[in-house]
Amino acid sequence: MTQLKIIYFNIWGGKKRTQLVEWIRKEKLTCNIFCFQEVLSSPQPIDHESGHDYDSLGWLQRELEGFTCFYEPFLEGVDREKLGDREHWIGNATFVRDFDVLSNGAVWVFGQKNKWQKTVQTIPRNLQFLHLESSFGERFSVVNFHGVWDPSGKGDTDARIIQSQRILRFLAVIRDPFVLGGDFNLSPDTQSFKAIREGTIDLIDEYQIKSTRSALYKRPGRGLFADYVLLSAGLSSRFEVVKFEVPQDLLISDHLPLITELKIVE
Repeated sequence: MTQLKIIYFNIWGGKKRTQLVEWIRKEKLTCNIFCFQEVLSSPQPIDHESGHDYDSLGWLQRELEGFTCFYEPFLEGVDREKLGDREHWIGNATFVRDFDVLSNGAVWVFGQKNKWQKTVQTIPRNLQFLHLESSFGERFSVVNFHGVWDPSGKGDTDARIIQSQRILRFLAVIRDPFVLGGDFNLSPDTQSFKAIREGTIDLIDEYQIKSTRSALYKRPGRGLFADYVLLSAGLSSRFEVVKFEVPQDLLISDHLPLITELKIVE
């Protein structure tokens, strides 16, 4: 396997399931790695007026047969007030094929699992990681991230500064080159984002992407960016970016997918 296609995408809790399934069926023909954020999971399907699909992990697994799924939830019972005692989780899910997974896991970059104060800005956050190897022996890491959300917007906060510091500590110990992406919930001009971006290649900036939010996003005053893909210097020396796109016309989430195609430099 000399080429790699990786897609980062916040699926908005699966609200647009029918359209998402159609899109995934097309993309899975050529994609090696899907990194999804805002993936909900429940032992039993739950319908709710919010539109969230509480079985999104289940149908993603069914649709992506042939991929290996890795799920790292960060909170159980996020909608407890609405759903009562019915078990349900939210987290990040990464689906992989064609590459050997040497190790995987998550590190906490804000709070602790299931520890929060019942406000959205205190929801704990983790950084999902997978250490991979190609059939040519090329090793690299894929990191899937969904950052702290705050009702005030996407600017700097104490929580986000702490989060960035913890992310940097983790990235500093990764031996292999890495791809870090997802929904950072940060504006590009924040210190929180600039700290993480330093020393990497920011594909959103490199390719002059206009927005990572779809027309379904109804808070344009909070900015047009939340999602990013960052390549470490080590990765950019071993992989060539063949294509990077953020299709602007999709209406399958309030975010847009970040689609990266890489080729191993021989």
